[in-house]
Amino acid sequence: MALFRRIRRFRWIRYAVSAICLGLVFTAYHILTVEGEGTEPKIVLMRLEDIGPGGQYRSVEQLGKLRAVLEYLDGEKAAYHLAVVPRWIDIAPDGTRYDVRVDQQDDPYAAAFRTLLHQAVERGATVGMHGYTHQVGSVRRDDGQHESGIGNEFNVPGSDETLTAAYAEPRLKEGLDILRRAGVKPQFWEAPHYRSTAEQDRLFRTYFGLNYQADVQTNRNAPKAQYANSRNTGHGNSTLGAAYVPTPFDYIPFNKDEKVIVDRVGKSENVASFYFHPFLEFKYLVPLKDENDQPVLRDGIPEYRYADPNKSLLHKLVNGLRSKGYRFESIQDYVPFTPAHSVPMRPGTQPMIEDADGDGQMDFIWWDTKSGSLSVESGRFRGLRNEEEPAPAVWGKPATRKERSPPPAGKTRPALAVCGR
Repeated sequence: MALFRRIRRFRWIRYAVSAICLGLVFTAYHILTVEGEGTEPKIVLMRLEDIGPGGQYRSVEQLGKLRAVLEYLDGEKAAYHLAVVPRWIDIAPDGTRYDVRVDQQDDPYAAAFRTLLHQAVERGATVGMHGYTHQVGSVRRDDGQHESGIGNEFNVPGSDETLTAAYAEPRLKEGLDILRRAGVKPQFWEAPHYRSTAEQDRLFRTYFGLNYQADVQTNRNAPKAQYANSRNTGHGNSTLGAAYVPTPFDYIPFNKDEKVIVDRVGKSENVASFYFHPFLEFKYLVPLKDENDQPVLRDGIPEYRYADPNKSLLHKLVNGLRSKGYRFESIQDYVPFTPAHSVPMRPGTQPMIEDADGDGQMDFIWWDTKSGSLSVESGRFRGLRNEEEPAPAVWGKPATRKERSPPPAGKTRPALAVCGR
């Protein structure tokens, strides 16, 4: 305080301090507005697309290559997302049917796929659900829509049965059950090829508050995150709102290079968000062999390494974006919060939020101001947003006159008796 009194005595010091502050303000303004991109953090969001138990990842050898790609990103501390297709279906020209689920227990390949997913999540990957089968129908079609990863699943032209929520919900539930049985919890939703009807999108929002795609019903070409503020009803517990994170920079086609993304970022107000197909990296990978020239296995999956990292498309992409000052982040960092569960207010009560039962999740404590009873609604927020929550349990209530015993002489005791659990 003595220092501030001295400053007030010397007008020139006050003027100097004011000038310095103004200078800092103008410098910050120049940095944030004139030099560009200062108004937005330089982050990049990358989603690895069409990750499922088939297609380009149909063998344990291909899974070994995929693991090498993921571990490269881990080593670079480049956050990434896995858009997982829970069930992969394809029908060959001779009618032979390929049909593998991530949760399949009698298949060593499916077990290896689960191992890869679990290890990726343990290292920080964000997993999302990318449809159920990412295809349509049970017979081969001339347009290729029968094949997972290539076909549409919802809002398929010429297939009116794919337009409704009644068609979408059983598929959504089965895909979620597959992932649950596989020990994987999806953090976001992405419709195959971003195709869906308005009715289906309302359904998807009741299950997922975070969508890694544009809200196609409002603006398919959105430059930044979009937020829906409507109440989600009709499918489980009511919830409020949803967030959509688009991919304005699309992807790298098989005949292009990293420049289709690196050269475009920083030239618009678009969030630097894109998706990438990891199988584009496979041609740069070679198997590891032991002294007997046999494949080296880890967790039953062959080991692969990059023969020449300087030729890798993904290496060039990561290095190119880093050289422009971008850092890789998760959509859960980009979106301020993920719209999830809704807890209805209870008239006549005072709410408190605290971890009452010690499980690491916040609980809602309701004090009935009229009766004096104390109830706890245990937080169970790790499941889907529309799952039923447990009913509040009464933890305490005012003691009745009969329940009270005379306090010891000279002492009093509170009227609220708390019940233990």
